[in-house]
Amino acid sequence: MATEQSEAGDTMITEEKKCDETLGEMSMLEEKIATQIEYYFGDINLSRDRFLQEQLKLDDGWVPLEVMIKFNRLKVLSEDFKIIASALKKSKNLLIEVSADGLKIRRSSAKPLPENTQERREDMKSRSVYAKGFPLDATLDEIKAYLSTYGPVEMVQMRRSISEGEKNFKGSIFALFGKKRRHAKVFGLNRTLQGSRIIATS
Repeated sequence: MATEQSEAGDTMITEEKKCDETLGEMSMLEEKIATQIEYYFGDINLSRDRFLQEQLKLDDGWVPLEVMIKFNRLKVLSEDFKIIASALKKSKNLLIEVSADGLKIRRSSAKPLPENTQERREDMKSRSVYAKGFPLDATLDEIKAYLSTYGPVEMVQMRRSISEGEKNFKGSIFALFGKKRRHAKVFGLNRTLQGSRIIATS
């Protein structure tokens, strides 16, 4: 069985101990793992992730954790199948099913992907926000944490430019909230992140 990356250090080991010791409540590590995998299998990402779509066709929707830990953001969190399975079983979102042997996962059949109807497109538009002014060195986690103060965030897309073969953050993002966004005058205006003023529009 794979183990966690050594670069995670003592903090990761401590969190793993919390996972083993906690029966009902989720540790911080488990919350991050569940959130990341639920993003992979969420409405937005799954509808456009061709690699994951192909994986779903191979075994009645089941995807081996051996495949999932190759996804970079999950790999950094943990490569331990027991910890990943435990996190998903404790998640209250009930989006992901774990196989009996704890080696495979799939999106719950009770929560199929919604159809791409006009109503859904309008709903997504009402929950979408464009924001600019973020520090160019801001990380995805920092931006998510900032946006989460306004409500559950389903997706964040960091806009990047390509220069000399490298992708550089442009300081602007598109985000999709889990609930209808607040008015632009409330969301983002006159707020700062690392000293930078963030401006948001629809």
